[in-house]
Amino acid sequence: MAGEAKKSNTTACAQCTGPMVSISLRVTSGMRTMYSCSTCDLRVWVAEGDTTALRSVLAELSETDVPRRNSRLLQE
Repeated sequence: MAGEAKKSNTTACAQCTGPMVSISLRVTSGMRTMYSCSTCDLRVWVAEGDTTALRSVLAELSETDVPRRNSRLLQE
């Protein structure tokens, strides 16, 4: 399902070696993962194994067809 969150896991930060949490999202063109360090506040987005800009991920999310809770109300 597009926009679906995947179970997060923890790795070490390349900048400070603190714990990083990853959160993955499935968009139309594949998986996007954000790695976030709570120690130094580093955030990195990865698309298909390569780093990518946040603006690219946001653009992909805005194009993704995600079911909305109140979509039935919008059709009335």
